[in-house]
Amino acid sequence: MVAKIVWRFLATGEEFNDMHLNYYGGASAIAKTIRLVCNAIWDRCLRQNMPEITQQLFEEISAGFDKKANFPNCFGAIDGKHIRIRSPANSGSLFYNYKGYNSIILLAITDSKYRFIYVDI
Repeated sequence: MVAKIVWRFLATGEEFNDMHLNYYGGASAIAKTIRLVCNAIWDRCLRQNMPEITQQLFEEISAGFDKKANFPNCFGAIDGKHIRIRSPANSGSLFYNYKGYNSIILLAITDSKYRFIYVDI
């Protein structure tokens, strides 16, 4: 049942107040469950897929950019993306961006081989 609730939320972004009607649980319990599961998934993926940031890693990345693009002392390529969202309840202008819609920001840094070394959502 927990997996079904989490996948439905991730797929649709449905409000917790609407979900509790379908799953016979309180909205706050559903919100807590989704938060716990998503944090566990994030922690597991982070440990398995993101490198530990060390001086040696920075030196390797810098050497890669120097060799591939003749761009010395570069420790990563950074980019961001606004992910459009529906405005959460009572959020006011917290998620409203300069482009004129509500969003969260995805920020990522890659090495010279296009592998993610840092992600922030």
